[in-house]
Amino acid sequence: MRHDIAEHVDLWFDRKSDQAFTWVQRAGGHDIVLDDLDLVRELLTDAAKGPSSRTHP
Repeated sequence: MRHDIAEHVDLWFDRKSDQAFTWVQRAGGHDIVLDDLDLVRELLTDAAKGPSSRTHP
């Protein structure tokens, strides 16, 4: 599942980010900016890595 998440993140938040951004805005997300999508990309990427690869203070 982690691999699938990583593939979707690569597809929709990297390679097709412009298209994804347009879809979000057309769906009513007019207050969403590209930085918001970058944050989601980072969170999904981190979550796909799993708990063993995260560092905690």
